[in-house]
Amino acid sequence: MKLVTTIAAAAVALVASAGMTFAQDAAKGEASFKKNCRACHAIGEGAKNLVGPEQNGLDGRKSGTVAGFNYSDANKNSGITWNQATFLEYIKDPKAKIPGTKMVFAGIKDEAEAKDLWAYIASFGPDGKRSEPRFQAGLNEKGASGALFGATSSVTAKRGTPHADIHRLRRLYGATLDSGMAAWRHG
Repeated sequence: MKLVTTIAAAAVALVASAGMTFAQDAAKGEASFKKNCRACHAIGEGAKNLVGPEQNGLDGRKSGTVAGFNYSDANKNSGITWNQATFLEYIKDPKAKIPGTKMVFAGIKDEAEAKDLWAYIASFGPDGKRSEPRFQAGLNEKGASGALFGATSSVTAKRGTPHADIHRLRRLYGATLDSGMAAWRHG
């Protein structure tokens, strides 16, 4: 019984540490937003359009659709729905991704900084409220476990719920975790 408790505690600690790592990335993203974006964009509760549109609810939003912002035709007709992959491609060189955009920005070439920025921006819903960090988990088309970040589906973390933590670990490390437990039981 003591071993099961130890394994469960280690599993919860692993998930918690992964969450802290992600939160640190969002914190770095906030610094990047202040450095690179805040002069033209607002985010958070009460955000308004400035030189650029407010950034609340960017994840899943169609490009050129923020009410009250005067977008270029290029942006309105780009057909883009914002997600991490599209954002990372765009933020490297906005004018290359959407030729004719009014956005005047040289881009963020550092991939880690761009991912941190996305973590921060994506944490804001359309209402401007921050949500829990999002963990990337799931299975690929062959059923293999995805990486902790950057796999095929996202799951919102519910901190403080051991069931959710164990469930997430099972998804991430299913076969390894289950075979380890079976070996211990039949040991």
